[in-house]
Amino acid sequence: MTTVELSLRARALANVAGRSGVSDPFAVVTLLAASSGGGAPRVLGRTEVVYDSLSPDWVKTFAFEYNLGRQQHIVVTLYDEKKEGVERLDKHKKMGQVKFEIGEILGTRGNIRSASMEKGGVVYASAEKRVPKDAGTLSLKLRGKKLANVEHTLFGKSDPFFTVSAQTSPNGDNWDVVYRSEHLDSDLNPVWKEARINVDALCRGDREKPIRIGVYDYSKKGKFLSMGEFETSVAGLLETKSFQLEKGKIEVTGATVEGGNGLAGSVAKMQIADPSAGPNGPPTFVDYLSGGCELNLTVAIDFTGSNGDPRRPGTLHHVDPNSLNGYESAIASIVPILANYDSDKKFPVYGFGAKLGGQVRHCFQVGRDPEAFGVAGVMDAYNSVFKIPMALSGPTVFTEVIRTAAMKAAGAQVSPAESEHTAGCSLFHFICYRPSVFRCKRRSPESKFTLFSSSLLTAAFRTRRPQNSP
Repeated sequence: MTTVELSLRARALANVAGRSGVSDPFAVVTLLAASSGGGAPRVLGRTEVVYDSLSPDWVKTFAFEYNLGRQQHIVVTLYDEKKEGVERLDKHKKMGQVKFEIGEILGTRGNIRSASMEKGGVVYASAEKRVPKDAGTLSLKLRGKKLANVEHTLFGKSDPFFTVSAQTSPNGDNWDVVYRSEHLDSDLNPVWKEARINVDALCRGDREKPIRIGVYDYSKKGKFLSMGEFETSVAGLLETKSFQLEKGKIEVTGATVEGGNGLAGSVAKMQIADPSAGPNGPPTFVDYLSGGCELNLTVAIDFTGSNGDPRRPGTLHHVDPNSLNGYESAIASIVPILANYDSDKKFPVYGFGAKLGGQVRHCFQVGRDPEAFGVAGVMDAYNSVFKIPMALSGPTVFTEVIRTAAMKAAGAQVSPAESEHTAGCSLFHFICYRPSVFRCKRRSPESKFTLFSSSLLTAAFRTRRPQNSP
């Protein structure tokens, strides 16, 4: 189990406030029961309200336990606040809801996924591993000097506020707002109140990690115009007194880190004795996904004679239009979960242990095409095998399919010159029902499938560590 932290933002939402103004959206996040796990839905909480905005960046995040082996869905329901401070949701106006699967978020480049609202607008959900540290609190005082006036009225002045955002992807494409200041009316030389920001949330305790500070002109219509932005780090804020914008500048009148050791990232790295483990133990599956590791799913299926005559009901390969056999159940249960982490959803499917053209084949293509598209494609490829002249045979030799998967893994590797953050690896999944091989008499195909592929997953990951992993 890994603790995952979810953050949300939305763009171009429909205004449901009517003529009274612009909607004041907040989100309620509900974690649905994991697939096959039972239990009731659990409300993780609600975000803060972002007033007068149809493109809110919510600061509040949500943490929960993620299990790779199960599909986990969250439902994000948006409301327009009608009565300030009222907890009952039926007192607010519902704007709509969207649904995400956590594995799909983690499997998408940058760990971010979007979903469209029925009434208009898009909700973005990003997820990353939560690493609790005691890195303290950043106390920050900022003021602006001669800022750009982006107010379009004849005699008006901008109403500036600033945001502080954390980088949530290695390539810097995605940023999540972790702090938003108050806005100051008609002031091009604003002096904002002191900001107190959790350093763990801002940079995971790493003072050198990039952060972004943006200045915007507040508008009751919800359209905030940029007045300038800059990138720095916690270390930069502690050391630098001012930052130049395209017009005007931002001065740091106070910056300290209070509590914690303030050096969680750098100190922990200096104390590592085992180079294969980071400051929080060996890298996890989520660490590799967050580090830019790309997975390629390969499926291999056992067609040896010990599975029984497929023409006889009850045998593992018997195809019944009214129910799934053992192999179809394994494909339907496991492949949808792992498919989330394969970006193109195209999977080579191999078979072994069958006699084709009078010769036993220990690695052959299953299906008409070299790659099957999606879970349905894997299922179609599997069922198509029984339409060609083939006999279940033996012995059980799966070294060739393992070698084929290993070659694909090696071929997927990229050099640092080709990509700074991407790591290629082939995730090989072996669907086999062989009690004599695994030395257990009564287990489902799914249990062996998971056991065997897990060992190969570790081997594939260790072929190349993502560049930003510990």
